Amino acid sequence: MSLKSSIRKKGVIQIVAGVIGYGLVFHFVLHEGLNPASTTWRAVGQMTVVALPGVLALVGVLHLVTGKQFSEFETYWMSLRGWHRGVLGFGVVLISLSAVVSLLIAAAYIGVI
Repeated sequence: MSLKSSIRKKGVIQIVAGVIGYGLVFHFVLHEGLNPASTTWRAVGQMTVVALPGVLALVGVLHLVTGKQFSEFETYWMSLRGWHRGVLGFGVVLISLSAVVSLLIAAAYIGVI
Protein backbone atom coordinates (compact mmCIF):
# COMPACT_ATOMS: atom_id res chain seq x y z
CA MET A 1 0.00 0.00 0.00
CA SER A 2 1.47 3.35 -1.00
CA LEU A 3 1.76 6.34 1.28
CA LYS A 4 -0.90 8.30 -0.63
CA SER A 5 -3.44 5.49 -0.39
CA SER A 6 -2.80 5.07 3.34
CA ILE A 7 -3.30 8.81 3.85
CA ARG A 8 -6.51 8.66 1.82
CA LYS A 9 -7.71 5.68 3.86
CA LYS A 10 -6.99 7.66 7.02
CA GLY A 11 -8.99 10.52 5.49
CA VAL A 12 -12.02 8.30 4.90
CA ILE A 13 -11.85 7.06 8.49
CA GLN A 14 -11.65 10.64 9.75
CA ILE A 15 -14.63 11.67 7.63
CA VAL A 16 -16.75 8.78 8.92
CA ALA A 17 -15.73 9.45 12.53
CA GLY A 18 -16.41 13.18 12.14
CA VAL A 19 -19.83 12.62 10.59
CA ILE A 20 -20.83 10.13 13.29
CA GLY A 21 -19.51 12.41 16.03
CA TYR A 22 -21.26 15.43 14.58
CA GLY A 23 -24.49 13.46 14.27
CA LEU A 24 -24.28 12.46 17.94
CA VAL A 25 -23.55 16.03 19.05
CA PHE A 26 -26.34 17.39 16.82
CA HIS A 27 -28.78 14.79 18.22
CA PHE A 28 -27.81 15.67 21.79
CA VAL A 29 -28.17 19.42 21.19
CA LEU A 30 -31.57 18.99 19.52
CA HIS A 31 -32.99 16.74 22.24
CA GLU A 32 -31.24 17.97 25.38
CA GLY A 33 -30.14 21.47 24.46
CA LEU A 34 -27.12 23.27 25.79
CA ASN A 35 -27.18 24.83 29.22
CA PRO A 36 -26.94 28.60 29.13
CA ALA A 37 -23.33 29.53 29.54
CA SER A 38 -22.68 31.31 32.82
CA THR A 39 -19.25 32.49 31.72
CA THR A 40 -17.55 33.28 28.44
CA TRP A 41 -15.12 30.37 28.89
CA ARG A 42 -17.99 27.93 29.31
CA ALA A 43 -19.58 29.20 26.09
CA VAL A 44 -16.26 28.79 24.27
CA GLY A 45 -15.98 25.25 25.62
CA GLN A 46 -19.48 24.37 24.41
CA MET A 47 -18.77 25.76 20.94
CA THR A 48 -15.51 23.83 20.79
CA VAL A 49 -17.22 20.54 21.61
CA VAL A 50 -19.80 21.17 18.90
CA ALA A 51 -17.14 22.12 16.32
CA LEU A 52 -14.56 19.34 16.88
CA PRO A 53 -16.27 16.56 14.87
CA GLY A 54 -16.66 18.95 11.94
CA VAL A 55 -12.98 19.85 12.08
CA LEU A 56 -12.07 16.16 12.09
CA ALA A 57 -14.26 15.53 9.04
CA LEU A 58 -12.80 18.51 7.15
CA VAL A 59 -9.23 17.36 7.79
CA GLY A 60 -10.31 13.95 6.51
CA VAL A 61 -11.67 15.54 3.34
CA LEU A 62 -8.32 17.31 2.87
CA HIS A 63 -6.46 14.00 3.26
CA LEU A 64 -8.82 12.19 0.91
CA VAL A 65 -8.75 14.78 -1.85
CA THR A 66 -5.04 15.57 -1.87
CA GLY A 67 -3.35 12.47 -0.49
CA LYS A 68 -1.04 14.70 1.61
CA GLN A 69 -0.60 15.05 5.34
CA PHE A 70 -2.07 18.18 6.89
CA SER A 71 1.39 19.32 8.03
CA GLU A 72 2.67 19.43 4.42
CA PHE A 73 0.27 22.20 3.46
CA GLU A 74 2.16 25.06 5.12
CA THR A 75 5.08 24.54 2.77
CA TYR A 76 2.77 24.36 -0.23
CA TRP A 77 0.70 27.38 0.89
CA MET A 78 3.75 29.57 1.49
CA SER A 79 5.21 28.65 -1.91
CA LEU A 80 2.21 30.24 -3.65
CA ARG A 81 2.31 33.88 -4.74
CA GLY A 82 0.31 36.32 -2.66
CA TRP A 83 -2.48 36.75 -5.17
CA HIS A 84 -2.75 32.97 -5.62
CA ARG A 85 -3.25 32.60 -1.87
CA GLY A 86 -5.89 35.33 -1.96
CA VAL A 87 -7.84 33.75 -4.82
CA LEU A 88 -7.56 30.24 -3.38
CA GLY A 89 -8.50 31.42 0.13
CA PHE A 90 -11.53 33.30 -1.21
CA GLY A 91 -12.58 30.20 -3.17
CA VAL A 92 -12.33 28.01 -0.07
CA VAL A 93 -14.43 30.46 1.95
CA LEU A 94 -17.01 30.72 -0.84
CA ILE A 95 -17.29 26.93 -1.24
CA SER A 96 -17.51 26.45 2.54
CA LEU A 97 -20.23 29.07 2.90
CA SER A 98 -22.17 27.49 0.03
CA ALA A 99 -21.91 24.06 1.66
CA VAL A 100 -23.10 25.33 5.04
CA VAL A 101 -26.05 27.22 3.55
CA SER A 102 -26.99 24.19 1.40
CA LEU A 103 -26.89 21.86 4.39
CA LEU A 104 -29.00 24.22 6.47
CA ILE A 105 -31.56 24.52 3.69
CA ALA A 106 -31.62 20.73 3.28
CA ALA A 107 -32.03 20.24 7.05
CA ALA A 108 -34.90 22.73 7.13
CA TYR A 109 -36.52 21.12 4.10
CA ILE A 110 -36.57 17.64 5.64
CA GLY A 111 -37.74 19.04 8.98
CA VAL A 112 -34.68 18.46 11.14
CA ILE A 113 -34.49 22.11 12.11
